[in-house]
Amino acid sequence: MAGFVNAVLNCENINIGPGLSSTGDFNANGQLIIGGVAAPNLAVATLTAGAGVSITNGQNSITISSTAGLSWSNISANQTLANGNGYFVDATGGAISLALPATAAVGDTYRVYRISSGVNQVTITQGAGQAIQIGSSASTTGAGGSIATTAQGDCVEIVCHTANTGFSIVSIVGNFTVV
Repeated sequence: MAGFVNAVLNCENINIGPGLSSTGDFNANGQLIIGGVAAPNLAVATLTAGAGVSITNGQNSITISSTAGLSWSNISANQTLANGNGYFVDATGGAISLALPATAAVGDTYRVYRISSGVNQVTITQGAGQAIQIGSSASTTGAGGSIATTAQGDCVEIVCHTANTGFSIVSIVGNFTVV
């Protein structure tokens, strides 16, 4: 074995050495032999996902994915915004209303980009007790408050700053009407 000359390596649950076959106890999909400085120097274990990362263990496979970033979609109908999503909005068929979700956690993020021209509005509406903060001003609190645009290329990024009720504009391009 490269790197081992007449040596026997004894690990937590796997033995490797001259005349020995590799033996071990792999009890779950996605387990690896992971090294450490203290004894046992090698152990069978799984990887641990950190922030913004997901790990899926399968039969003879490990899939590591980023959970950060937004998933984008083209839309042309009313809907409720979903965390971690960006929307390219086509309002050529009529006005579009995008509702803030009734349940939102601090840090939930939503992006809206208007791709169509014309007079039809794209409005981001809010529910009871919700408000959208834009710099030093804010929308009217509650179901009557909203922000809207009619210009192609206008876009906004909204982040929840108070669970379920407080939303901040962290990036805005264009001319939005605040109600």
